[in-house]
Amino acid sequence: MVTLPFLTAAIVAMAPSPPVEQAPAPARAPESYVTFVGMSSKRCVFMTGDVLFDARQFRKDLKDGFDRADGIIIYHEPNVRPACLATARRIVRELGFTVTAIEEAPKDLDMGPPR
Repeated sequence: MVTLPFLTAAIVAMAPSPPVEQAPAPARAPESYVTFVGMSSKRCVFMTGDVLFDARQFRKDLKDGFDRADGIIIYHEPNVRPACLATARRIVRELGFTVTAIEEAPKDLDMGPPR
């Protein structure tokens, strides 16, 4: 004769287990790329790494090599012309990036034109 506890245990063992809820994948935290705006021979120069660009090249480099879901930090030389900053800001925004900060470059920033 089958006892009730045994029968209950058998039924529970045969029942399909409830679906396991998967935790949602954590959203990728947006990054902020660092750019640099400076002056060279009284002309605006831009950097996204260790190469100086003019405005056209800066736009192309950002468009082709960076994820637009991320933000941009625009560092600049202390005495950069406001027009240079305005150009950088316009290019970044037109390409769909978010400007996360515009500030003077820290002294230890490892990019910018050679001094």
